[in-house]
Amino acid sequence: EAGARVAEHITQQLNALPEQQEDQLKLFVGHGAAFRHAAYRLGVLEYEQIAKLSMYHADPILIEQLRDGRWQRIAGEWKVRSATSAYKD
Repeated sequence: EAGARVAEHITQQLNALPEQQEDQLKLFVGHGAAFRHAAYRLGVLEYEQIAKLSMYHADPILIEQLRDGRWQRIAGEWKVRSATSAYKD
């Protein structure tokens, strides 16, 4: 499953960064569906939200890993799918 792979990749890449006092930014570029599924795996989204949300073209969603290991969205907005749009991911 792409979401599990993306979540694992994000976690591994962040864990490989050197420990610093300042906040760090790591950029990941990829497919919106894989990122939504990864956001669910990381606890940023609820499962039911995956099909209801999309991503705006070239508009980032920023998430951060807290010191206790939890994740949260800190910036960017998910695109809410219309009730009549078909879920195609």
